[in-house]
Amino acid sequence: MLQSQESARPPRASTPERWQHAADRAFTEGIEVRHVADSGAWVATSGRDSATAYTVDVTGAIAHGCGCLAGLNDDPVCKHRAAFYLLIGALAPTPATRQCPECCGGGVVYIPDCERAGWPHPACPACQGSGELPASIIETHIGRPPFGLLASAAKTSAAVAA
Repeated sequence: MLQSQESARPPRASTPERWQHAADRAFTEGIEVRHVADSGAWVATSGRDSATAYTVDVTGAIAHGCGCLAGLNDDPVCKHRAAFYLLIGALAPTPATRQCPECCGGGVVYIPDCERAGWPHPACPACQGSGELPASIIETHIGRPPFGLLASAAKTSAAVAA
């Protein structure tokens, strides 16, 4: 005899980390939120299907429900509600970063003389030692050294070798 086992999944939590992740997905997927003037309803576009939109239940500046699958399953966090919070400025997308091409993510400029003398290597001037740069900066400089540090080092090496 088979017994049905009900998998009681604990309710999802509404945490700042989940809201930030949902906001980042909403931003990346280009979800747009619109206010329908004649009815007062709020709608959010789907991130996957351009012909689909979901109603977002808003009271004041609080999005407390959504017609998407997550909202219908009582998840307190969804990317459509997060898109509403992006619209009103309550959330901001996390800036995308990538490994710094100048220091290869190490945060320092390798100088052989510093190594030999036992001195610390200077912080990378491009990323100020963080090892990361906003992706938008890196993408606008594809195919050329973005900050000239590597290019000037290559010229100096070529001049010394000649």
